[in-house]
Amino acid sequence: MQANIDSPEASDIKKEIAALKPDQVRPYIEQISEVSNYMHGTHVAGIIMEGNPYARLAVARITFDYKLIPDPCPTRELSERTPEACSRVVRD
Repeated sequence: MQANIDSPEASDIKKEIAALKPDQVRPYIEQISEVSNYMHGTHVAGIIMEGNPYARLAVARITFDYKLIPDPCPTRELSERTPEACSRVVRD
């Protein structure tokens, strides 16, 4: 749905969202985003490891906010520290 791909799955989600009351839409989308954050890395790791007996997996976690409107909003200091934190995860 986010990639604007017309698929049966995207159509199903659009129908579910259309049936929600206005105050239910934000929590619904945020819940999908939260679950997606947890599944994405596992899915990518599975693709990378598939069929490669020499591959080794190093586990690291970078967590992204799943809320549509972050609370509190990121500060400039946090935004400037984020790239270095990501580099340390990969480097160390």
